[in-house]
Amino acid sequence: MQSSGAGLRSVVLLLCVSFFTSAHLLGLAANGSLHGAVTDPSGARVVKATVTVQDADGRTSAVVSGADGTYVFPQLAPGTYIITVAAPGLALAQAQSVTVEASHATVANLALIIAVDQQQVTVNEQGAGLDTSPDNNASSIVTAPMAARFILTGLRAGSCLPNRRSAKSESTRILSLRNTTSWVTAALRS
Repeated sequence: MQSSGAGLRSVVLLLCVSFFTSAHLLGLAANGSLHGAVTDPSGARVVKATVTVQDADGRTSAVVSGADGTYVFPQLAPGTYIITVAAPGLALAQAQSVTVEASHATVANLALIIAVDQQQVTVNEQGAGLDTSPDNNASSIVTAPMAARFILTGLRAGSCLPNRRSAKSESTRILSLRNTTSWVTAALRS
């Protein structure tokens, strides 16, 4: 009888093991997987990018891409997921939607773009406006030394040389030069 008791225990043990093994395998078969590669605009793989999936109920799961730029979600319940990626200086052009099916390996390669910092500028209607009164524009007034520099700059490169057209035009230019020189000298002294 002991042999039949040992045989019965063996059969029960075998049935229990096969039941739990098949239940475990059926549970795995009910899930699917998601994997792919994360790349930058040049096509190079992105290491340590955080890939996040969110299901329809709002639950999220995240993994980090490996040294080869690939990621794997080994067991996901069947359904539709939204994929987002976080990597320094990079972003997905648009969040991607992917459907994971039971017992299937779904591939979703993620090509990132260079992230652009967005700045927002708000302009209101009430501005300072333009004030042309001398009291508020004292720093804009040209001082005598600055005027002298402007005049002397205009007299460079032979602009004072006589035109040889007529003696009258020559004498007018020389007189004009003397007046300008004396005005500049007076302005610089004051």
